[in-house]
Amino acid sequence: MRKEIITNRQFMILISIITIASSILYIPRAVSQIAGRDGWLVVLVSGLVGLLNLYVFLWMERLYPGKNLMEIHQQLLGKVFGGLLNFVYLFYFIDISTWVIREFVDFLLITVEPSTPFFVYAIIALLMAVYATFHGVEVFASVSELLFPIIVGIYFISFCLLVNEYHPHYLLPVLENGIAAPFRQFLVTETFFGDVMIISMIINHVRKTKFTPLYATAGIGLTMFFICSAVVSVVMLVGAETAATLTYPTFSLIQNINIANILDRLDILIITMWMIGVFVKITSYFMGSVQALSTILQISNPRAIIIPIALSMIVITRFKVPTFAQLDDVYSAGAWYFSVFQLAIPSLVLLLAIIVNQINKKSA
Repeated sequence: MRKEIITNRQFMILISIITIASSILYIPRAVSQIAGRDGWLVVLVSGLVGLLNLYVFLWMERLYPGKNLMEIHQQLLGKVFGGLLNFVYLFYFIDISTWVIREFVDFLLITVEPSTPFFVYAIIALLMAVYATFHGVEVFASVSELLFPIIVGIYFISFCLLVNEYHPHYLLPVLENGIAAPFRQFLVTETFFGDVMIISMIINHVRKTKFTPLYATAGIGLTMFFICSAVVSVVMLVGAETAATLTYPTFSLIQNINIANILDRLDILIITMWMIGVFVKITSYFMGSVQALSTILQISNPRAIIIPIALSMIVITRFKVPTFAQLDDVYSAGAWYFSVFQLAIPSLVLLLAIIVNQINKKSA
């Protein structure tokens, strides 16, 4: 079977969309609660940690070219320990997938049509992921590349239409409580960029060139720009104190657009942008789950397990907790959980891979 290949440009776009995705809706609230008007600074520093996270996987792939994270685990740690670690990551991928699906469902129930049954939205989300997974990462990356200009266009149109409503003085004074104050809960904000770890399941499909790391860096750079500008825009519009109380600050921001009482109710713009991002993010984690389980069970045709995984995710999504607010509280209180899977374990695996590589070189 021909190996599917994606370009550096598509790789960059996937990094950007996966990391922005659903988070752009609620990050302004989270950083405003943590750092107030200095939230933009926290986003920039968190982005640098996200870049470090990305380079862990780039380095790992250089040591084991052509392999994804699951395959690296098995080659480095053996079938038993590598398989156990893969099983743990399978749980993580499914957990994040169902978390994002729950975000998708709850957002649409709140903002679009509350009377629609929960399972209708959940099935729609998974049908998109299943369809993309059946067609493979190459088609998925191409579709993401086509959708990316729509995200960028909607983003700039939405925020530019609000220029006359901004109050730059809401951003001042900067670092009023000292340079350390905004970073007291840095573990929470650092995880905003942690979704970049799912590219470890895609990176083996990238057509590598000497510019691949630059494209990857550009992907994180775009993410930092989008999220930082969203935070700044929300704070300049309503102030950090108000932003910290809004469930979806970015969505509320777009609802303020009203030009001559003619151009208003542009909620559909942010809903469209958000749904595109969520589609890419859910599909990425869904693909990761399928690849992880097929590696663990040594299934030669991963498509055979797509439907069973999708059905299990629908059930898990519905019964994780009674409400999304409770789920949000659980994950906010356990930010370490994300950091362990996103950065801590991969860093230890990379360190072990470097040591093993050096030993093999000396013995050769």
